[in-house]
Amino acid sequence: MDAVQLIIGDDIFQSDRALAAIVAAQKKQHGDGVHIERHDAESFTMAACLEAVQNISMWGSHTLVIVRNIDDWEWGKAESLLGYVKSPNPASTLVLQADKVDGRLKAVQALKAACKITECKPLYANQIPDWLRREAHTFNKQLSLEAANWC
Repeated sequence: MDAVQLIIGDDIFQSDRALAAIVAAQKKQHGDGVHIERHDAESFTMAACLEAVQNISMWGSHTLVIVRNIDDWEWGKAESLLGYVKSPNPASTLVLQADKVDGRLKAVQALKAACKITECKPLYANQIPDWLRREAHTFNKQLSLEAANWC
């Protein structure tokens, strides 16, 4: 499992599903020993984030730190975060979420290059029927192409 993961995109459904998959994978790998912390970047600085992932948890053998809205962070001061990404704590997983981050910034480019990225972009209208049919299949149901196009 990747120690640092980045979920980018403003499709809330896909973003929540990606996060749920990460949480499920962590629970499968670590069982009851996973301690989950959820934060919002508006009130949770990069320094606080780094402290959370570098500390040993009293509540479990592995810590999953989830930080939403990282687009609010000051990316000009991200050297310590980038240092952590290069050498993460094996007892922690860091998940960063944002609707959009400025890909022109060197810190953001370095972060994207160093971690697993899940993109959660809204579907185009022509992609919706196929997506609906795949979703129906995950529930062992079939949806005709005509019905999917009608939605």
